[in-house]
Amino acid sequence: MTSNIDLATATHPTNATAANGNAVSAVSAVKAASLPGPVGASPAEPEFIERDELRLRLDRGEPVVVLEALPERYYRKAHLPGALLMPHDRVDELAASLIPSLASAVVVYCASETCRNSDQAAVALQRLGYRNVRVYRGGKADWQAAGLPVAGG
Repeated sequence: MTSNIDLATATHPTNATAANGNAVSAVSAVKAASLPGPVGASPAEPEFIERDELRLRLDRGEPVVVLEALPERYYRKAHLPGALLMPHDRVDELAASLIPSLASAVVVYCASETCRNSDQAAVALQRLGYRNVRVYRGGKADWQAAGLPVAGG
C-alpha cells in the first residue's frame, strides 16, 4: 500500500500533513502508510524493560512516559511515581493526550508478571504508530516487592 502522507511531520498524533497540504491525524497517517503487511496486521511483540533499567532511567530524569494499564481504582490505590493512567481498553482514546510524540519513550506496566493489560496496551500503541514502547512485565508487584516507592493511596 502506498500513500501520499508525509510521515516526517507525523511526530505527534495530531500533526501530520498529506502530500496535498491537507492536515490529517498522524494516527490516520500511520494506519494508512506505515503498518507492515495487510491492513489489520498485528504489530510485533512489545519489547520488555526490567525494573533496574526503568528505575535508573527515572532516577536520571530521562524522558520516559510511564503508563499504568489497569482500571482507575487500582491506579488510585497505588501507582509508580510519575505514572499516568491509561487503561488498556482506552488506549485509542487517551494516547494522543498522554504521549507527547510518536517517538516518545513509553513504558507500560500493570499489576504483575501474570497481568497482560500492559502487553495489550503496548500492542495498541504500536498499532497507532508509537515506535518506542516497552513493557515492564514485573509491574507494580515487582516494584513494590523491591521496596520501591509508589504514589497514590
